[in-house]
Amino acid sequence: AALCVGVGSFSDPADIPGLAHFLEHMVFLGSEKYPELNGFDSFLKKHGGSSNASTDCERTIFHFEVRQTQLKEALERFAELFISPLLTRESMDKEIDAVDSEFQMSLQSDSARKLQVLARLARPGHPFWKFLWGNA
Repeated sequence: AALCVGVGSFSDPADIPGLAHFLEHMVFLGSEKYPELNGFDSFLKKHGGSSNASTDCERTIFHFEVRQTQLKEALERFAELFISPLLTRESMDKEIDAVDSEFQMSLQSDSARKLQVLARLARPGHPFWKFLWGNA
């Protein structure tokens, strides 16, 4: 199953770059109804599944797979991540580090470098011109 949210890095406020990507990470950590840290991923792994998400310029996509016998409960847990995400202060530093780690790994990627060059060729003020990974 998947959910595509029509908000990506282009929607980041100028004073909070990387917010969409950061929230992509935070959402999967838990909900009010299922507050166990990483409980959704634990549930999926227990039932032969997995999850992932990605943020691009104009959308964020969250997806998971699980055995069909567990789909109904997985969908309930998945929905709760968006209905009432925890977004706890305790998890913020960990997820900031995770986003930074992804960025650090991309530094050697030719495709990521090419994207940054193209971004600098955009008209200043265009959403593509800003740094899309975070606050550096």
